[in-house]
Amino acid sequence: MSIHYTILSICSVIYFLDSLSVKNLRRQMLIKSNPEKLWSKDFLLIFLITFLMFFAFQFYLPTLALFTKKLGEKSSLVGIVSGVFTVTALLMRIFSGGLLDTHGRKKIFILGFITFMLSKISYMFATSMAILILVRLFHGFSWGIISTASNTVATDVIPKSRLSEGTGFLFVATTSSLMVSPSLGLKIVDEFGFNWMFLISALIIFASMFLVFPINYRKDENEIIKKKSKFDFFEIEASIPSLIILLLNFGYSTVITFLSLYTLQYDIKNSGIFFTAYSIAMIITRLLFGRVGDRKGFNYVMIPGMLIVIIGGLFLYLTNNIFLLIVSGALYGAGFGVVIPTTQAMAVMNVGYNRRGAANATFFAGLDAGIGAGSVFWGFVANSFGLKMIYFFALIPMILAFLIYLFVSPKYRKLETKFYESSV
Repeated sequence: MSIHYTILSICSVIYFLDSLSVKNLRRQMLIKSNPEKLWSKDFLLIFLITFLMFFAFQFYLPTLALFTKKLGEKSSLVGIVSGVFTVTALLMRIFSGGLLDTHGRKKIFILGFITFMLSKISYMFATSMAILILVRLFHGFSWGIISTASNTVATDVIPKSRLSEGTGFLFVATTSSLMVSPSLGLKIVDEFGFNWMFLISALIIFASMFLVFPINYRKDENEIIKKKSKFDFFEIEASIPSLIILLLNFGYSTVITFLSLYTLQYDIKNSGIFFTAYSIAMIITRLLFGRVGDRKGFNYVMIPGMLIVIIGGLFLYLTNNIFLLIVSGALYGAGFGVVIPTTQAMAVMNVGYNRRGAANATFFAGLDAGIGAGSVFWGFVANSFGLKMIYFFALIPMILAFLIYLFVSPKYRKLETKFYESSV
């Protein structure tokens, strides 16, 4: 309890001192006197696209292992099937960012939809492990394109003064789909079989592709920009936010990979309750605190948000009953609900529109790399120290991410003040 009050006291002092900043007060006055509309036609379209994309994508989360077993393969090969997806998705994030900047948003977005739809249909022809791995490679390839494109278009259409809030609502779209889609995917498989699930997910993507065309793309975003550097596919300005989210997800990957096995040690069979609590907390956080980062500054959400994530990790390490599991899930959801969209805003705010594709690709490459590398690393740690200890060690990269943010926050305070003043 004393630790809890100490953290609250530290945050209160930070907020009080920050509120005295003349620049911060000036920015709040400018934003309030020049409000920009967030829920435009274009933002509503990209919100719906994001929801439908993830709705179709998340059909596969609970069903992939079942499909692999249906092919007669061992459960241990599920990790390989998942891993090859991550590899191609990560590679295509990097390359698609540059393509979005050099060949225009609309063309690459449509390419992403076509390949994503075809990848889902291709599962119907996976009759062996070898073919399934090829399908997963193609699926990851298409996901790397379409997910990077959607996030880049989103940051284009969101007003500058509401960038953090807007990106946060996109995470509400992904989280909302997570509450329904996996269960529906299982239901379809149980009632009609895998091929119907593959077909329905492909049809969802096909239908949502038509929402791409009415979006008003910036004219300068549709022009081909000549490459000037061999580093076109990597945006250095997004490297620090990418590193922060990489470290946080490196720790969080213990949840994605090992939670169901960990909870079984304590006879908690419904580990999915963690993700339910996570989703609800994230949505509530976005609805209540969506504009705080834009109005008052990143420190107001990043410092408490990262501390909440760390405390959520600590609760998970201490978990031995379902109540603590729910608390941990809620803390993780509340913390990531503000941290992920804010770090994405940090990644794109200091680059021109013609580099937002590369900036988004760099940021999400860090997000994917943290989960992918962490899943492998913590497997070795679990073999040596046991499942419980990986949740203790996972706190280390999270704390390191927090310290890095504290170190670079003065720089971003200056950048965000300049960025938001230029928007009004």
